[in-house]
Amino acid sequence: VQMGAFAAERIPVAATLFVVTFALIVSEVVHRCYVTFAGSLVALFFLSIMHEAPHMHVVIGMIDFGTLMLLFSMMIVVHNLASTGFFEWFAVRVAIISDGKFVRIFFLLSILTGVLSAFLDNVTCVMLVGPVTINLCKQLEVDPVPLYLTETLLATIGGAATLIGDPPNVVIGNKLQIGFGDFLVYNAPLVVFLLPIAAAVMWYRVRHLVQTDKVVDLKTLAKDNPILDQRELLFVGVILGCIMLALFLSPIHKQEAAWFTVVGAMCSCVVHNHHNFRQFLDAVEWDTLFFFATLFVFVESLGEMGLIRELGDVLTDIFAEVPLDSRLPTACFIMLWVAGIGSAFLESLPFTTTVTYILISLMNNNTLEIPMMPLAWALSLGACIGGIGSIMGSSANLVAMSISERYSPKNPIQGKHFLMYGFPLLCILLTIGSLYQYVLFAVIEPYTYAEDGRQTDFPIFQAQSGLPGCTDLAVPIPAPCAEQRDFAAPGAVTSPPTARLVAAEPPGLRCCGCSQPALRVLKETHREYPWGVASEQAVALQASEQEVALQASEQAVALQASEQEVAL
Repeated sequence: VQMGAFAAERIPVAATLFVVTFALIVSEVVHRCYVTFAGSLVALFFLSIMHEAPHMHVVIGMIDFGTLMLLFSMMIVVHNLASTGFFEWFAVRVAIISDGKFVRIFFLLSILTGVLSAFLDNVTCVMLVGPVTINLCKQLEVDPVPLYLTETLLATIGGAATLIGDPPNVVIGNKLQIGFGDFLVYNAPLVVFLLPIAAAVMWYRVRHLVQTDKVVDLKTLAKDNPILDQRELLFVGVILGCIMLALFLSPIHKQEAAWFTVVGAMCSCVVHNHHNFRQFLDAVEWDTLFFFATLFVFVESLGEMGLIRELGDVLTDIFAEVPLDSRLPTACFIMLWVAGIGSAFLESLPFTTTVTYILISLMNNNTLEIPMMPLAWALSLGACIGGIGSIMGSSANLVAMSISERYSPKNPIQGKHFLMYGFPLLCILLTIGSLYQYVLFAVIEPYTYAEDGRQTDFPIFQAQSGLPGCTDLAVPIPAPCAEQRDFAAPGAVTSPPTARLVAAEPPGLRCCGCSQPALRVLKETHREYPWGVASEQAVALQASEQEVALQASEQAVALQASEQEVAL
């Protein structure tokens, strides 16, 4: 591909454009949609200078419509659920269960807000529980800021548990092909543990601000916040339950999540009002969807300019300095803290999108000899809970400030509160998350190393060999054989991409999971076998391959000499 002279300076130009765009997003000098649109336009202009102007269908192809349709449909579903009065009724039920005691209200309402945020958008949760929380605090004659601030922080934390709980997870799940059930397995257990810890830490810090002996009139509060339409709540609840079930079964049907959320959204609209569709479009945050679309184009354009690969090479150099046996835990630790601190001050969504593309680049060129999926979970956890670190970390923080200013103008939530309370809490949660992921990836699911020191990819099965002089060997199997019994053919590309299957293993080497013949994996950059023990048959096979390669080389030399003679 012929490129212009400008291509030699494309990396510094792309890096400058990236920094300027992020600075404008964080500063909010203009709306972020204008910023990402202008950044995308400039990036496409530079691509045109380098090579040629991309066609419109190429630019459209840069947009991940699966992510956009997932967000679009869930906005409609949540709006239809909110129109039934469910969220206000739910908050009042929590107050009644707490018997009007503020300590119980504080813990139950904040933790349950985090749980709801795992299945509904955290912005929506914060927006809907805010008025009820402020009204409840006014009746108890306590400062509403501590409770509403805690609810906002825990809503952001709870969103890390599922695929649809927080926009960064939507991006990570769609780009890296991670299913709804995978988030429940890897992130949800930690989030369940973090929510009460976060509530306890916040209570310890704000307990002196919310002392009250006043008893709230629960009957009046319940009377003022009833379910507005029980029939519609039943239908929407069933539809939402079906969506969750379909997302949970994604490993079985292997379909994109957006299919089920879009169908569910349309069904909920038909139930709500089958004569008018325009009212549902008013519930969609079109600026958020436009921001996503232009952000995808912007990051993809930077990737075409080579910036994403360059950043991936920098990360590779940093991780490569760590010894192999501790490289994966160290990489996860660095990714978790960089994602957490970066999302707190750079806004989690554009930051996560950029780092996700870097991970994709690393997956396509895995020179680190470590699997990349643990890094994806570190990114997901750090990017989601990192939103509590500052006012710019999450859109839910901005919404909470707006709701607080509207319903409590004399004493609203301020930006400094997120730094005072959210950032110290973030450091505590990141420390716990680091320990959790170390135990998960180094103790519970350890990545097995071959005898020559190289690390193999998931899943690892112990292979038994009947060959003389061989013991149990660690052999990478390309698929969970106990379930699929499916082995790749010789020459097929396996994960990681630097490994390729070159031949069926000599008789006797079988997988413990299903006793099927295992396959030999030869690294393109190494001449040794992964298990470091070569039987006589394996040595003969390797010598045969070398002999064939030597003959091919000799034939190539002879052909070249013949061509030169003909030319002469």
